[in-house]
Amino acid sequence: MPILPQLPGTPASIGQLVGGPDSHFFWVKERIISMNTSRTVVGIVDALDWPELQIFPNTFYMVLGDTTSGRFGTKAVLGLSTVVQWCWFIPGDDLSTNQRGRNRGNRYRIEWQQMMAEIQYGLFPYYCPKQMWSAQDINGQIQTAASPVDPPEQIWWSFPRFTRGQKMDQKKAGGLYNIAQVGVSQFGDLIQA
Repeated sequence: MPILPQLPGTPASIGQLVGGPDSHFFWVKERIISMNTSRTVVGIVDALDWPELQIFPNTFYMVLGDTTSGRFGTKAVLGLSTVVQWCWFIPGDDLSTNQRGRNRGNRYRIEWQQMMAEIQYGLFPYYCPKQMWSAQDINGQIQTAASPVDPPEQIWWSFPRFTRGQKMDQKKAGGLYNIAQVGVSQFGDLIQA
């Protein structure tokens, strides 16, 4: 694979910066959908744009956080780590529209029996092949295309840290807002002298 052109003063590792999070997203998305074909997995959202104006219930979102470099690797090939959060909101569906209440009995079942199992299955085995993804306009529709990094390379991520957030007006609406946080790691391009 040719070295990607770089802006003056920009480390070469930035050229493949998006390869790790993109590969992670598509790997996890495909595994979640293979477990539950009716599950919706929305694209990558930057942390500065989160939460979106409209959050769809029982839907997975990947929120892309900060990236650090140089914590592993060599002087010529930097290691890059990116914080990623998989987020989802479960309102439960045993209350009618415009009805409020904290005791939505089936939100617990949706959370622990379905979505938690799906995200854990999606994240396994905590590594995947690194791909370079690009968007192409085909007949008026945007399509994504992947090409493997040559020579082949793996990205890997940490075990998830599960937490619950207080977004989405949880106390009034009775919904559960959940987060699975992982650190996605990869090697950047070889820095040419």
